[in-house]
Amino acid sequence: MKKYKKYNIFKSKDQKGFTLIELILVIVVLGISVVPLTQLVTTNQKAVGDIALYVQAEFFTQSVMEEIIADYKSSARGYDWAIANWSGRTVNHHDLSITATVSIQQVKDEDTGIQYAIVLVGTKAGTGLRRTKLTCYLVDDGS
Repeated sequence: MKKYKKYNIFKSKDQKGFTLIELILVIVVLGISVVPLTQLVTTNQKAVGDIALYVQAEFFTQSVMEEIIADYKSSARGYDWAIANWSGRTVNHHDLSITATVSIQQVKDEDTGIQYAIVLVGTKAGTGLRRTKLTCYLVDDGS
């Protein structure tokens, strides 16, 4: 049986382990690199939370607009009721810090004589950095 010579590539023949200076340097390098990595993780987590709030604000804006349209199409309420009750109204989300503001501008087309309303729902979420808007038109059909 042939014997193979063993080579230790990590240390010389005389060295039994790491020196104290090497260990201190490793600790310092790791300590310096951990701080930016931690800040990066924290920043990413905050961005994910902001995106979730932004998506919820989009859905909330859409739900407020759908309520306005449902009131407009309702046989019991209709155009005049929707204009009177939604114009200038502010709606707060029941759980989150999201606020929707409804703005309605009534317009009468001079050529056709048709009266309609431009409805704008704007939503501000959280610190106000995220804003969403939806616009629709309600036509007064005279009923």
